Amino acid sequence: MGRPFFLGSFEEEESDPEVSIPHEEVENEILRYRKALTLSREDLKQLQEKLEKEGSTDAREIIDAHIQMLSDPLMTTHMEEMIRKMKQNTEVVFRSVMADYQEKLSQVQDSLFQQRVIDVIDLSHRVLNHLRPKTRDRFAQIPQNAVIFAKELAPSETAEAQASRVSAFVTQKGGGSSHAALIARSKGIPFVASIDTQLFKSVQGECVIVNGRTGDVIINPTDKTLKEHRRLQLLLKKRTRQLDSETLLPSQTLDGRSVPLYANVGSVLELEEMRAYGAQGVGLFRTEFLLSKEEEFLYLEEKQFSTYQEVFRIGQNLPLAMRLFDLDEEKFPTVLPLCDKRVGVRMGCRGIRFLLNHEELFKRQLRALLRASALGQLRLLLPFVSNVEEVRLTKKLIRNIEKELKSQHVRVKRVLLGCMIEVPAAVMMAQEIAEECDFLSLGTNDLIQYTLGIERSQIEMNTPYSVLHPSVLRMIQRVIESAHLVRKPVTLCGEIATSTDLIPLLVGLGVDAFSCSIRYLPQVKRAVRQCTYRQAIAWAQAALTCRTQKESEKILKKMGAFKREG
Repeated sequence: MGRPFFLGSFEEEESDPEVSIPHEEVENEILRYRKALTLSREDLKQLQEKLEKEGSTDAREIIDAHIQMLSDPLMTTHMEEMIRKMKQNTEVVFRSVMADYQEKLSQVQDSLFQQRVIDVIDLSHRVLNHLRPKTRDRFAQIPQNAVIFAKELAPSETAEAQASRVSAFVTQKGGGSSHAALIARSKGIPFVASIDTQLFKSVQGECVIVNGRTGDVIINPTDKTLKEHRRLQLLLKKRTRQLDSETLLPSQTLDGRSVPLYANVGSVLELEEMRAYGAQGVGLFRTEFLLSKEEEFLYLEEKQFSTYQEVFRIGQNLPLAMRLFDLDEEKFPTVLPLCDKRVGVRMGCRGIRFLLNHEELFKRQLRALLRASALGQLRLLLPFVSNVEEVRLTKKLIRNIEKELKSQHVRVKRVLLGCMIEVPAAVMMAQEIAEECDFLSLGTNDLIQYTLGIERSQIEMNTPYSVLHPSVLRMIQRVIESAHLVRKPVTLCGEIATSTDLIPLLVGLGVDAFSCSIRYLPQVKRAVRQCTYRQAIAWAQAALTCRTQKESEKILKKMGAFKREG
């Protein structure tokens, strides 16, 4: 709730005069461009640190992709070549190059590419801001307690917004799965899209209520509506205080079944905060996130070793599941040129396949982790596993490295080995994979995508409903039953671990532990503590008999009604 504030489109460009650059000044112009890239990278890293402190892991991941884009050949070698060729001021050359790139991306009818257009425009503005002597800050004049109305918002704009100053965002373009919306939600700021913002200009200076859950935007609310909204706000604050007071309570169902809660983290800062949220360890440490700090991290064992040592010191002997580098071409475009270009980092070769195809890189990370393991409880987590052979080859590498380290009198503790189950092939081989390792982690985001043949953005829009598709429910059950047959535990990672309505159903399916972003841990614990294992099993069995997603959704509604009655 707040006063409306209208922003112009972030796509609106300031005009730049065309200036011819003499041949002898071209290299100085290139140095000016390099400085703009360096300052842009520093901006984004500072923004990342701010987001880490706020516990906004999803937002951090999006900004991480922006940092990687600054090292893309398009932004580096190609741009410098174009400055030399065109002999014009960098602003004009840069806008020309990026406009061509945006045009090519816009022609691809795919929501992922459309989102990337927004990211490119956002990043372009940041670089141009460092090239221009003076630039306007769209957020500079925003008053306290403002509801921001805009045609569209860039991801960095919602990332830089302060929840204490901005009450909500309302946009005309974009959607619930846009990067700007995901970042806003991770910061606890309501975001409503697909609203004709022009209709609201006549109410400048009046009160507006935005309900991020329902998507309602109410102008000039009546006294009765205002009173009800304030009541709901107070209730939400009360529930938040209650959640905070339950942080140190055990994570178990009403009938005593223990369900450990772990944190998904990607930085040392998040590690320091996880205990305050009641985390019992780390269920997923995204080691590839460390690459955004220094690209050389990938190639220098000693840098990795010292970072992992710090991780284990902060972890204070809690179990830490370190997922080995899960490199993705979309998020880490600069890694591929430094590796074997014959092997791509697309869906066909990512995760453990990529690492096995780049054995020196893989062994370097394994050595650094095994050396650091003397300080804590290391759990190695293999990403994107699809068959038993990948696990066996990794185990052989680990044995050889352990033998080598022991011969050098380096202390190595026994480590547990886990596998991410993220593709249907791994589901079908879950028992055989479980026999080769110590635990399994269900990566539901990728599993839903590859099972249902839908884009990642569609999953984000439909969560928690995508998991209720009968095929997804049965796949989750198959993985859990297969692992339990050989007495191996299963941790569930992914967005659905934060959907509290689904927690009883997942507990009933036999999930042994949950791992999610630290900010969601208190509400997941509350959901665990409010259900009984016996009733959860009954709901799960009922859901497994459903033949359609709608039938599964009816079960979920009955669960909600049962909870309210109880």
